[in-house]
Amino acid sequence: MAMTFTDCILFDFNDIQQRLLPVIETFNEENAFIRPSKNMNHAAWLLGHILWVEDYLAAEVPDGKVNRRIEWDVHFGDGSPCEEKNKLPLFSDIVDHYHEVHGAVLTHIKSFEGKDLNVAPKKDQFFKSKTMSLIHLIEEISYHFGQMQYLSKILNS
Repeated sequence: MAMTFTDCILFDFNDIQQRLLPVIETFNEENAFIRPSKNMNHAAWLLGHILWVEDYLAAEVPDGKVNRRIEWDVHFGDGSPCEEKNKLPLFSDIVDHYHEVHGAVLTHIKSFEGKDLNVAPKKDQFFKSKTMSLIHLIEEISYHFGQMQYLSKILNS
């Protein structure tokens, strides 16, 4: 049986998360806030941004639903600066919230039906359909996962 578009998105979404989990475990409250250079984000910001991206592109843009802590958007939302440790939540809190948001987003994506995917999203007019928003979701979290993986190798070698 052929995979639906939603099946493909779920496959990629789960695949990235399964590869991300062991990388997250390489960070702690100290090294998660290290920036090896000024043009690199630290792991705490990257994971916070990944949880923002997942919720924004898979729930808020398509359907107006929000699962994340909105007050964290100033730290992890689109265009937010990579702040110092003393201005951010604990890394362990970011990790815990990532798991909460990821689970809620996963459930939300599973509710998408083929006929819903070409509907214009409720929020962001940049994305002309839910399909476009979901494709950008996979692209964006893959990009930031790659950054976290690279950072983990630098800090743990």
